[in-house]
Amino acid sequence: MRILYFMVMLLIMVIVPSQANIKCIYGTYGDYGYCRGGVKTKYRPLVGGDPVTCTELTRTQPCQDCQLTDWYNVGGCVDGHQRRRRDKLNDPVNGGAKCSLVRDRVITCGGSPNINAYSVGEGRFWYTSPPAMTCLEACAYNFGGVPSDYRCSTRSDVITDLGYYDHMYLDTDGDNTYCPQRVPEMRREPIYNCDDEGCSVSAYVNDHRGCVDKVNYCWSNVATH
Repeated sequence: MRILYFMVMLLIMVIVPSQANIKCIYGTYGDYGYCRGGVKTKYRPLVGGDPVTCTELTRTQPCQDCQLTDWYNVGGCVDGHQRRRRDKLNDPVNGGAKCSLVRDRVITCGGSPNINAYSVGEGRFWYTSPPAMTCLEACAYNFGGVPSDYRCSTRSDVITDLGYYDHMYLDTDGDNTYCPQRVPEMRREPIYNCDDEGCSVSAYVNDHRGCVDKVNYCWSNVATH
């Protein structure tokens, strides 16, 4: 009986290869994804073999997104207008994100009230993990000063104290549009790049097509008191 047992075990060892001897069979690599953190990655599926030992599923390449300086004033306030500019620090490398084409703007200054505007999609692309800005923060970033210097509006003729916000995936508040109007202090995650529906919102990000052209108006808070 013992001899029969050993003969059966020997037969199993000959017929059934160990996991270590199973050949890893991979599928075809997909395209490289977005540039994130200076690296872009492409993946291939494991078709056959041990998932514990068959781990060569990715390839990476270095990359770099285009980067811009912050906005700065060019000259002074002349006849109620101020020119502002931001410069390109570097071009995109190996598939990195392109820079926004909005590099120059002329804003109002020295008047009452001062009303300036920006489009939500002028912000960085969502996959570069930009900071999630409130409408008030985006006003200060684009036109100078601090957030408390402004009141936000979705209209140029009256202050609504609302701003357009883009959302990661769908909004969990029951509004299934990507660009609803929200209070100007609206905030969730500090970075616009997360994995849950509506986990992050921003008034200054290039994400969904339906939101990139939405305009937020920044009214001078001093002039509205």
